[in-house]
Amino acid sequence: MPDRSALLTTTTGHASPRRRRGASRRAARRVLAVVGTVLVAFSLSGCGGGDEGSASSSPAETAPAEETVTTDAPATTPDPMTLVPQLSDLPSGYTVDEEGTGPIGLEAALRERTPEEAALIEEGRVSGYEVTFVHPDRPVLNCTASVYRSIGAAEEVFTVGNDRAPETATAGGGTLEPAVVDEPIGDETAAFDVEYGGVTGFVVTWRHRNLLGLCAAAGSDPVDPADALRAAGAEQARFADAVS
Repeated sequence: MPDRSALLTTTTGHASPRRRRGASRRAARRVLAVVGTVLVAFSLSGCGGGDEGSASSSPAETAPAEETVTTDAPATTPDPMTLVPQLSDLPSGYTVDEEGTGPIGLEAALRERTPEEAALIEEGRVSGYEVTFVHPDRPVLNCTASVYRSIGAAEEVFTVGNDRAPETATAGGGTLEPAVVDEPIGDETAAFDVEYGGVTGFVVTWRHRNLLGLCAAAGSDPVDPADALRAAGAEQARFADAVS
């Protein structure tokens, strides 16, 4: 049966508000999917907590904090599902998008990786989980948590993935420009402004010990980095509770 909203568009010449929101969400998920194929192995497969900060579009990345532990030693490996943000961390009106929520298998984590990245991920990754939130009037939010066997493994994947992210995004038809986060998250942080097919987004990625996090906001209108940073702060608070 034809989609009812499509019929409404055909007969009236204008998309219904529901259809416009649906199209915006689908476009935003495409941006999130592009982000997922070019940023580390943070487990994107398809598409208040802690500190918040603001971002500006000058290229930079925060310096990693000094480690005082052996980086290749086995680390605590919590369940990533317990680490991602919850609805209680977000403004009212958000709901969980089941289509973009769930465990991330190794196959998804390895998608579009270079041989170097794939080898690092296969050797060091334990598990990953993603959650996607949608709202009638706010950007689509996607957050992921990935758990690695050691600090050293997480460091390598974080560095390699973020170094090549802008180039890979360009090859995929989008742009990914480095941005600055005023208040770093975890031990090292990277942030990007994203554009793909007329949809814009903001992404912040970070490492806390052997855990890798990513929170992205995307929509058809300009995105406020605070949306992604709010969710990232909540996730980082869970990281810190799980792995000291």
